[in-house]
Amino acid sequence: MCDYSLYLFPNRLACDGEELVAYRFSSGCTGFISVADMPEPQSLKSWLGRNWPQLRSWFLPRRHDGPKAVCIAPGARLTLKAVEHELCERLGLEECEQAVFIQVTADDLSYRDGLRFRNGRQILVQGLPPGQRVRIISTSGLQDENDETAFAEVLAYD
Repeated sequence: MCDYSLYLFPNRLACDGEELVAYRFSSGCTGFISVADMPEPQSLKSWLGRNWPQLRSWFLPRRHDGPKAVCIAPGARLTLKAVEHELCERLGLEECEQAVFIQVTADDLSYRDGLRFRNGRQILVQGLPPGQRVRIISTSGLQDENDETAFAEVLAYD
């Protein structure tokens, strides 16, 4: 899924095996984009140069020049790579961790997308640091007996 605030942006569905990165969109919402679409790091520019897109948006109709949001279906299986130390400590995670993509709530005007880890802990996508890398294992949920055994604990926490 894509949180409601990402519907402002061009988007597409995730693919199996794809590598994504958490990205903070101009709306302030964190979502995923393809690693291939990751913007180049900005060099030092003047204040006007750094803030020109925001200034321009005040006077011109909305137009999105950034990367496409990548939407992930609930139940998709993911691997997070190089999880930040603070996040590992707070959620009891390893540096490389598997998770299931979930919809945390169906409430209107609230962030819905989240991840549930093997230890049962969960986090909203909004809580991921920008730059967090994620690889899609499977967008279609469980596929064979080994996968089902490996993810039984995660899926049992509904």
